[in-house]
Amino acid sequence: MTDSLFRKSGVKSIVLDDIAARLGISKKTIYKSFKSKDELIKTVFLEYVDFSVKHLERIIAEETDLFVVMERHILERIKFIREIVPRMEEVRKYYPDLWKFIDGVRMKERERIIEIVKLGIKRKQIRKRVDPKTVMIFIYGVLTNLMEEYSRDESFDIESNLKKMIGCIRYGIGEI
Repeated sequence: MTDSLFRKSGVKSIVLDDIAARLGISKKTIYKSFKSKDELIKTVFLEYVDFSVKHLERIIAEETDLFVVMERHILERIKFIREIVPRMEEVRKYYPDLWKFIDGVRMKERERIIEIVKLGIKRKQIRKRVDPKTVMIFIYGVLTNLMEEYSRDESFDIESNLKKMIGCIRYGIGEI
């Protein structure tokens, strides 16, 4: 719920009164759990990271098709990015420690994509000659371009275009 307030008000401009009102609690109640707005902001990001890791683990456990794993995981990331990324420049400027943490998370995300590609090679879903790091760079390039297109035109359908891009990846590197 606070993430939608971040998008609306901005990370720096959001005030605890707005958060308390949105949650239907007093500001005093917030301060019982968090020492400061900064701590609350960091907690929101940490909870998302924890959710993202568990989400990916659950998808890998449920799904045998690694291309579907990539698609589902990236779609979940897009949901988060839509809410937070418009304000990431504020995070970088005003919360350097949090930015450093987020950058570390992004590096781990890249490692996860590499692991998924390696698993796909092991499962013979992806060709042996494929370089996992190159695939990760390609996927992040696709994600960046999809988000840029969405930032220019909010009617742009990220989900269907992501599915098309995953299809291109599947037919380009998959063992068909």
